[in-house]
Amino acid sequence: MAGGRPSASQPRRTGPPNAHRPACRVDTLFDRVGMDLIGSLEWSARGFRFVLVLVDYSTRYPEAVPLRNITAHTVAEALFKIFTRVGIPKTDGLVERFNRTLKNMIAKFMTDDPRHWDQLLDPLLFAVREVPQASTGCSPFELLYGRCPRGVLDIQAQERQARAYKRETQLCHFTPGEKVLVLLPTSQSKLLAKWQEPFLVTRRFGKVNYEVLRSDRGGAQQIYHLNLLKRWQEAPVASLATTVPVWDELGPELPDLGQTPLPVPVGPGLTEAQQQEVAQEEQEFADVFSPLPGRTTLIQHWIQPLEGGPVRSRLYRVPVHKQKVIQDELDKMLRLGIIEESHSHWNSPVVLVPKPDGSIWFCVDYRSVNTVTKFDAYSMPWVDELLDWLGSARFYSTLDLTKGYWQIPLSPESKEISAFSTPFGLHQFVTLPFGLHGAPATFQRLMDRVLTPHAGYAAAYFDDVIIYSPDWSQHLVHLRAVLQALREAGLTANPAKCAIGRGEIWYLGFILGNGQIRPQINKQPP
Repeated sequence: MAGGRPSASQPRRTGPPNAHRPACRVDTLFDRVGMDLIGSLEWSARGFRFVLVLVDYSTRYPEAVPLRNITAHTVAEALFKIFTRVGIPKTDGLVERFNRTLKNMIAKFMTDDPRHWDQLLDPLLFAVREVPQASTGCSPFELLYGRCPRGVLDIQAQERQARAYKRETQLCHFTPGEKVLVLLPTSQSKLLAKWQEPFLVTRRFGKVNYEVLRSDRGGAQQIYHLNLLKRWQEAPVASLATTVPVWDELGPELPDLGQTPLPVPVGPGLTEAQQQEVAQEEQEFADVFSPLPGRTTLIQHWIQPLEGGPVRSRLYRVPVHKQKVIQDELDKMLRLGIIEESHSHWNSPVVLVPKPDGSIWFCVDYRSVNTVTKFDAYSMPWVDELLDWLGSARFYSTLDLTKGYWQIPLSPESKEISAFSTPFGLHQFVTLPFGLHGAPATFQRLMDRVLTPHAGYAAAYFDDVIIYSPDWSQHLVHLRAVLQALREAGLTANPAKCAIGRGEIWYLGFILGNGQIRPQINKQPP
């Protein structure tokens, strides 16, 4: 460094300095010590009445020796035992502060049997030695031995952690005839391992060992430890080999055209008068609370093709017993005005995706279309920021839009790009279909446009709209304002999936309420 400037080889500090633990300045160990006597105390059962105390000035490491008397011979003998370990130091000054600390500790712990106070010296000294000192920033033990001590509290904490871990763990059991995966070395390298096959369990040996039939080795049987085995889960049989991700909240599951709208669930803590006010709001905005999707006029979705189109994919083969499902879905979407017949030169295949309850999702595989169309880079909201706004509210209401994508119309030029083929002909979407990579951005842009005037008390993450207020009177005003905005935008909310006036609510995987934000543990919302 020259002239106060860093040289080119020296790194520059680009930010504030980091907080570091202060360095401990340690001189020669036990070069100077403070020495004093404590007493007279109550006679112990072993005849001790005084305590010789020494404190090293550099490390603050204390020593204490019980004495029967304070004659020169007795004190010299005690000092000799200490000096044979640390050498003969220089002695000056007293240790009044440590004396007071040690006497207070002895007085506190010898209430049960004062005659055994001398037996408390060693554990009390250990407690003092492992506590960091304000003057050095380190514990005396650490400065003397170069490591942190492992004390009784550390052992107890380790035992608590072990008990907590064992409570959450269960010994896995396999039965003969069950299929398992085995962690085996790969064919490329014996140092790398991966879960292979499945294999069949034939026998059990003891509690943790199992005999497995190796079908890849001509039926050879080999014994493996439990840690090398993992239960094999049979995958559900799908109707088609190719599937696409689905999101039934926004996409393709059709509502029942003949169903009666259910009442909107209200918060369990509302009074009877507040419930009446909610019922009036529901009646006034009956056109908004509908199980059928609306149709907005604020926005259209544009599919902008790049070079490489049009896409004409072959129709996936559909089993005969599944064609009735496709026919029913087409009829419902035609009656709702979601699709129409097409003469497009674009074509994407239909995919039937099995749901956990055994029913079928009707989807269109737009992956090839997405590769030749522009991607919309509209930013999605940050969940953390949304939660920061919501945490301090007292009342919450959530509105779940009815099949949100289908409430956004496609531009006339985009309809033919959405065309899809089935065994019953070629059709195209009139509204935004599920599966286009620009669909989430268009939907979030619509929700931001609708709720921007109400940003102080309402937010949306895709189709999940939440209204939050500090008191009930303001909450009703805020709720009416958002419902009116949805009405003007031509949007509808599914009453069965809405909630009004709750003090605690589940939103985006978190539980909000009582001024707190807690992660959701159960799969079902409260």
